Amino acid sequence: MTERRIQPEPDSLVTRRVSFQTAPGSFGEGTVLLHDLSSDIVVVVDDLDGSHWKGPAELAEPLDA
Repeated sequence: MTERRIQPEPDSLVTRRVSFQTAPGSFGEGTVLLHDLSSDIVVVVDDLDGSHWKGPAELAEPLDA
């Protein structure tokens, strides 16, 4: 069986490491699992505790170039 890798859309944040705002003045870091480009909503898995955060992509700032 061959391995297939799904390539994210060019504008997608999928697989990107981000800093995300969880509340005013509160931030986390993690990896984007899903990015719905039509609604611009992302789902991020938190590096610290493995929890999932869902919110607008504008609150998820890429950490890598």
